[in-house]
Amino acid sequence: MDNKVFQGIKNEKEAREAFLKGVNITNDLAKVTLGPQGRHIISNHINGHMWATKDGAKVIREIRLADKYQDAGVRMIRDAAQKTANSAGDATTTTCILAAAMMNAANEAIQNGQSPIAVKDEIELIVKEAVRWIADNSVKINGDVEKIKQIATISSNNNIEIGTLIADAFAQIGEDGQIDLRKSQINKTFMEVLGGFYFPKGMMHPYFITNPAKAECVLEGEVLIMVYDKVISKVEDILPALNYAVVNDKPLLLICSHIEGEALATVVQNKEQGKLKICVVQAPESGAKRYEMMQDIAVFTGGKIISEDNGRPMSEFNHEWLGLCEKVVIGKNKTIVINGQGNPEEIKDKAEEIKQGIAEAVSDFEREYLRSRAASMGKGVAILHIAAATEIETDANLDLAEDSILAVRSALEEGYLPGGGITYFKISETLLETSTLATSLQAPFKQILENSSMELTHEYIDYLSLEDNYGYNAKSDRWQDMVEAGIIEPAKVIRNAVENAGSAAVMFCNIGGMIAEVVGNGIDPAGGGPPRPAPRRPPRPGGPARPPGARARAVN
Repeated sequence: MDNKVFQGIKNEKEAREAFLKGVNITNDLAKVTLGPQGRHIISNHINGHMWATKDGAKVIREIRLADKYQDAGVRMIRDAAQKTANSAGDATTTTCILAAAMMNAANEAIQNGQSPIAVKDEIELIVKEAVRWIADNSVKINGDVEKIKQIATISSNNNIEIGTLIADAFAQIGEDGQIDLRKSQINKTFMEVLGGFYFPKGMMHPYFITNPAKAECVLEGEVLIMVYDKVISKVEDILPALNYAVVNDKPLLLICSHIEGEALATVVQNKEQGKLKICVVQAPESGAKRYEMMQDIAVFTGGKIISEDNGRPMSEFNHEWLGLCEKVVIGKNKTIVINGQGNPEEIKDKAEEIKQGIAEAVSDFEREYLRSRAASMGKGVAILHIAAATEIETDANLDLAEDSILAVRSALEEGYLPGGGITYFKISETLLETSTLATSLQAPFKQILENSSMELTHEYIDYLSLEDNYGYNAKSDRWQDMVEAGIIEPAKVIRNAVENAGSAAVMFCNIGGMIAEVVGNGIDPAGGGPPRPAPRRPPRPGGPARPPGARARAVN
């Protein structure tokens, strides 16, 4: 009999058991990555791609279970860990460990006769009190570069090279500066700080190259900047600006949506004949963001956006609409406008306006976009070129560096606390008088010990009571003051881990049953059955399907 898709149903007890099994499967895989003694997880894809990582979020994203009831637990943990990663940049593994510990403790309490709603209320109280404790005890960074280095190093799994590089980047470009990550092309990890106004768009045609060795176009002197918000196809659209540049013997950077046809041919021909020093660059971003970026460039260079929409059509060209700068360096995928001649007060006001937007942004994507704009109006952009011995290791280091940068930003926002899992342990001890479920907060610290082949004995618990910051340094295998040892963690990271793990545990308590789409022969299979085969694509109308490898022809 052919397999059919149908809705499988489990009651409350069965659903909770299956859900928890999926959670524990995920936790058992992710938790081994925690701490300095954590190990890598290797993923080998059916298409031949393989990677290794200690990034808990990446590990959890890969887990898919055939049993759809268990997979619901995986998805819940994945969502909780991803929320922590998106908001704070670190503690994805810790979120998973905390959530699993809370759910297992909640399940035991429910099995012992406690009401699921009462257990839910208890977890919510633990989270609330933990968040209050974190806020009361966190310490501000206050521009301390050494503390930034410590946080960056810990968050990159004790990669000193990455931690130092990130700390240097923040020191040079400031707290709101933009940091970009790239794979190094010279098998060496290094930092490149780009001053002036930087955006990741390059020259539209290789004919504009002036330095073949570096594949760059460099314009120097009093460089004119024309910012045009339309597609340029007719040479008449830009002829007044070209004539002005030729008559005044000044180089011209043309920033526009696109250039094509007659206009591009004319510009290239005049450049090759030496009549005009020019480069055409595509404006960054798209839509409303493109206009905002073009406005930033205009303010930075003292020019105006040329557009019929704002009352400045090219037919009424005025050379005062052109901006000025000292130098422009254009590569294949980057443009740097150096020493723009805009009004310093206007540049400062624009930078402050953008920074205010960073504080009010509701998403990480929006914050990073605004940081890139603020950086261009300020100290510039730091590009970290990451290298390693193998492609797999390079990708893993890029993951670590990305998490580390976000963790530093979290610490700059809300301060830091002792790391190594002891903050969770301290909070647990504080709350144990009111809740036995608070012991679940000790799970990250216990896991660090387990990954270091140690057990939490009474002797070690006594060590923790010596002073507030005392804990276990898994890297050096010593019990010591964690802050003095440089093992610190952003308060925002800890808060998000507790909140998101608690949210997942609350949802677990609320499970009253489960419905899942399963594949079978009419009888609900315990494992959910094999995945549904993909439907075959019907042939295209008008003839047989295109043979493999055939290419479509352009229609003129």
